[in-house]
Amino acid sequence: MHYAFDKWVERELPGIPFCWCVDDGLLHCNNLEQAEKVLSLLKQRFIECGLEIHAGKSHIVYCKHARRGAKYEKT
Repeated sequence: MHYAFDKWVERELPGIPFCWCVDDGLLHCNNLEQAEKVLSLLKQRFIECGLEIHAGKSHIVYCKHARRGAKYEKT
């Protein structure tokens, strides 16, 4: 995953912080539109590498805190 994901994210998605939490990759986007674009690009990248993003486990989650009170399906 280092070359299929880590290096690709650094090169293709500059300014999008990411980290690993055990075997889950987390990308921190600024808004829903950016998150949807990033997820689309990741799906394409995985296809290029002969991999597939698990639809049941991969999703956009809103990180809520005191200054961000918007409501989303998954928080």
